Amino acid sequence: MVKNTAKRMWTALFYAVCLVAALSFVGYHLYELINSDIVTVRAENRHFEETSSYTAYIARDEKTVSFSGGSVRFLGKNGTRFKVGDDCAYIYSADKQPTLDRIEELKYENSILSSALYYTTLNQSSADADIYYTELMKSLSSGNFAISGYSDKLFASQLSKDYVFDRDAIREAYDKNQNAIDELISSLGAYTEKVKMPFTGSFFENADGFGDVFSASLAETGTADEILSAIREYTARGTEESGNMFAVTRFSEWYIIIPTSAQDSEKYQKGIKYTLLLGEKEIESAAYLEDVRTTDDGKEACLIFSLSSLAAGFDYSREFEIKVVTEEYDGYRIPLSALRSAKDGTSGVFVMSGGVVLFRRVEIISTTDTYALVKTYDNYIYDLQKSRTANKIYNSKNDSSLFAGIYPGGAQTVFENKEDIFDNRKNKLLTVKNTDGDTVVDLNVDVEDHEYGYLEENEFIIIEGSSLYHGKIPG
Repeated sequence: MVKNTAKRMWTALFYAVCLVAALSFVGYHLYELINSDIVTVRAENRHFEETSSYTAYIARDEKTVSFSGGSVRFLGKNGTRFKVGDDCAYIYSADKQPTLDRIEELKYENSILSSALYYTTLNQSSADADIYYTELMKSLSSGNFAISGYSDKLFASQLSKDYVFDRDAIREAYDKNQNAIDELISSLGAYTEKVKMPFTGSFFENADGFGDVFSASLAETGTADEILSAIREYTARGTEESGNMFAVTRFSEWYIIIPTSAQDSEKYQKGIKYTLLLGEKEIESAAYLEDVRTTDDGKEACLIFSLSSLAAGFDYSREFEIKVVTEEYDGYRIPLSALRSAKDGTSGVFVMSGGVVLFRRVEIISTTDTYALVKTYDNYIYDLQKSRTANKIYNSKNDSSLFAGIYPGGAQTVFENKEDIFDNRKNKLLTVKNTDGDTVVDLNVDVEDHEYGYLEENEFIIIEGSSLYHGKIPG
């Protein structure tokens, strides 16, 4: 009995000593880590865009409608469609302009109030307020001060957030503004002239008398030299719009012409859809690059974009500033000082994981003077699996046949386009079989075997630290 008791005591003492030693070891290294010179940042996935800036010109089939002059009250926004014979504007005496300006201010306020009424829950308005605030701050931090679009949305979502339990207050403010608008319109008295639509189409406030020069046919068939000649004529005559005419178009299709150098034009590909940021407000619109035309001397070029729908909020001036989104990336932004090379030349970074320094591989997309943009873990896996299986897809039997995708649990789907297979990677697609039942794609494979893993989102990248190596325990 005494012997068993002594044995239990020695066993308990042994475990206690081991526990104290383990706690001391962990505590020591945690203390050393906290008090070491290592500084980290988190790997966060961000979306980046590269843009090129130009001066652009509108070309479309349009007709000008003239009036005698005075203050103008438009019966719709830029691009509003009217039927033939409809009233599209009323003309008043020049002294009515302050009243018309106030009407527009109240209409703008009501557009914000109307947007705020869209929200039905506090969570929804709060989430959107956070999103718009973040986007607005990103825009400002990148040096872009054309933030009216973001600020309007932020105002609306924040307004709804503040009054979510008193939506009647928003409606009351809206109705008050609307009553004021109605009273101001009544105070204008009789108009001196009204403008009617000559045909069914869209109405635009801006007109410059160059509709015949910058026609749709110029964009469709004009040579680069002819287009540049039209631009020089427009510039020489002056860019001020006439105050006594409007522009009307039959169709919503229009063109954007961008003059640039022949060398710069080489980075664009005909037939590709690009994202355009129009004017000072940077109104986003998608457009196809219809053509790239070079002058006879080979030095200059014209990019011809086509748009099939109107861009809300854009003022449609003939000449305007534009940005073309040339590249879009998702990646981790890493300080250049954090980049290292392994003994085998592999690019990567050191991270802190569980109190241990580990080396992680990265694939660099682009660099600036201070930062590198590296591929995300998800995109790295996507590209890896695609490169491994692409030949299997295109060299499989019945190359033009349909492909059945197999998901966990046996669920299946059919892909007509082979590229769609890879777009389903994040939906946990496992395998793809052709109509003969042959497995042509296996996406359920491990990441390539490598001594160093790839950098993952939310890992802590070491940006400051000395004598770092893979497996090091600081302290």
